[in-house]
Amino acid sequence: EWLYGELGDYRSKRTLYAVLSNKLRYDFASLRAVTENLFDEYFDLDLISVSEEEVVVDLGAYLGETVLSYLANFGKNSYKHIYCYEITPESAAKMRRHLAGVREVEIRVKGAADVSGRMRLSPSSASASANTLDTSPSPDSPDVEVVTLDEDVSSPFTMLIADIEGGEYAALKGAALHIAEEHPKLLVSVYHGNDDLWRIPRLIRALSPNYKFYLRYKGTPYYPTELTLFAL
Repeated sequence: EWLYGELGDYRSKRTLYAVLSNKLRYDFASLRAVTENLFDEYFDLDLISVSEEEVVVDLGAYLGETVLSYLANFGKNSYKHIYCYEITPESAAKMRRHLAGVREVEIRVKGAADVSGRMRLSPSSASASANTLDTSPSPDSPDVEVVTLDEDVSSPFTMLIADIEGGEYAALKGAALHIAEEHPKLLVSVYHGNDDLWRIPRLIRALSPNYKFYLRYKGTPYYPTELTLFAL
């Protein structure tokens, strides 16, 4: 109820209703009605505008698809710098090849969380894009550096994109100073955990009270995935 009242447009309110209705009573029709088909990745042009001074942090960059979508939507002169964080070394290597001709892109083979340290890679059987970090997998799993964005990104940034398989809440906590002081645009997946739907916007509101919230959905009508919170 709190989130419904905080959402900035009726499209977002319908999306929240559809997600909850689907989970509670297998309501496919409502979810199908709010599925977005008019924009790529995260870039709803009714919500997102950029400038040549944009500094973008992309968490879970995988093979660079989001960066390429950003360029396709806004153009090659629409940013100053892009940081790409990816926890899987093989995916990061492929991303370097895919983005080889793109200027001012910095690829960091690191995870983002609320504390710095090291964790082990937990591979997904479905896709390397769904790999996660854990403290308990086999010691044969690769060791990955984990950082907070407040420590790892020393300069201000203007946009944070996060789709990191349930690690979004911790990553936002680790970017608390950036969020409070710089008010970057936040494009965050809120479907990996049921309570992410409300605890992530509550965290953002606690860090900076002036954000407006929007929800957009790009998944299937059968079960809600690919649900993004826009905090602007």
